[in-house]
Amino acid sequence: MTLLVFFAFAILAVALLLLPFVPAWQEWQYPTDCAPLPIPHDPTSDILYLRDRFLQRALSAPGKEEHQEQSLLRATPDCSNVPWSTLTRPILLSAGTRIAQPVHCMQPVLAEGDLSLPAGSCFNALMCEGALELGNESEIVAWAHARGAVRLGPASIALDRLSSDTSVEFGPGSGFSRVSAPAIRFGPPMPGAMKDAMMGRLSADDFVVARFPGAIRRAADTWLVSGDCVLPAGRFFKGALIVSGLLRIGDRAAVVGNLKARRGIIAGRGAFVDGALVSEQDIDIQAGAHVEGPVVSEARVHLGAGARIGSPDALTTITAPVILARIGAVVHGTLWARRAGLVEA
Repeated sequence: MTLLVFFAFAILAVALLLLPFVPAWQEWQYPTDCAPLPIPHDPTSDILYLRDRFLQRALSAPGKEEHQEQSLLRATPDCSNVPWSTLTRPILLSAGTRIAQPVHCMQPVLAEGDLSLPAGSCFNALMCEGALELGNESEIVAWAHARGAVRLGPASIALDRLSSDTSVEFGPGSGFSRVSAPAIRFGPPMPGAMKDAMMGRLSADDFVVARFPGAIRRAADTWLVSGDCVLPAGRFFKGALIVSGLLRIGDRAAVVGNLKARRGIIAGRGAFVDGALVSEQDIDIQAGAHVEGPVVSEARVHLGAGARIGSPDALTTITAPVILARIGAVVHGTLWARRAGLVEA
């Protein structure tokens, strides 16, 4: 009886060990997942790649049967021959094209010159060889690129990628996601906007190491502060600073180095940071402040009126789930609002 129980236990143990392999055995004998994996139509987020690929496809020589679907439909100057809602191939708009009524087009559009679109227009993909202007409450669904300046009217939205070789300007109430340009302006420049805290680069002798309470020196120019930290107004600090709490940079204070704070960063009015700002919580860059390096937040970035990020000769990046910008703020480089970007009126 004991031997019989032993064999029964052994058989049960082996069955339990082999049970997890049954699905693999079934898939091996009768494959159900043998089709190739789908590849995205545009596998890259580089808008310059999308631009070049669009030009290559859209400008492919017509006349060959395999290129008929990719060849461009050429619009008349008044676009009277364009069935916008039923287009099945890309369309070419010649220089001087006039569009009087709102347009909804889900096919790629190539404009040979400047292009001005009326309010309420919606495009899926748009490539402009000149300047691009969209009226109020317009929409870009996938991507748009212009060699000239891009201007979006109030309450317009770019749902995905928007770029320019020159500049991008958003009107009040506009929304954005990923934007790239040498100059990204939120509204027109503000007259009398606050100047940078430092009009030029200060030499190393102009900076002193601020004495923060409880600061621990981790390296020659790296300091660790436990809890909240305040850099007083008008003070200078050189080096890297890591703060476990909230970091507050006073008005007109200046920093040369990278700053990281767990509970958020506030850059006061007219403050200057020649380095990066990184935080798990909100980063608030107040009116007239200037940050030369990248700004990275895992929560939200707020740009005050007249705030400036980067410079024309040193492009940089802002990335956060939410980016809010006041009228008059300027960014040189790239914006990436992973959930939402908004220009506050």
